[in-house]
Amino acid sequence: MEAKFFDSLYEGDSPNGAKLGMGLTGGDFWPRIAGCQMLYRGPSLDKIDFSNILAVAEAEASEIWPPSYVPHSSGSTYFYVVRRA
Repeated sequence: MEAKFFDSLYEGDSPNGAKLGMGLTGGDFWPRIAGCQMLYRGPSLDKIDFSNILAVAEAEASEIWPPSYVPHSSGSTYFYVVRRA
């Protein structure tokens, strides 16, 4: 089942729902009317974890950064994807 379904099922009370602001609306609709940018990461381009949003920025933001609590092991390679919605 899609993560989007679960984000709305629990009224936005999930890690992704909180980042998207869904708790403010009870998970019923998309609260970012102007859209947003979402940051994802994976060990390779074909293994990006699209079920885990690392960070969210406004649609017109010029930068988006992973939060400081996300580990980055030295010697490891990560691929990041920004999705606009």
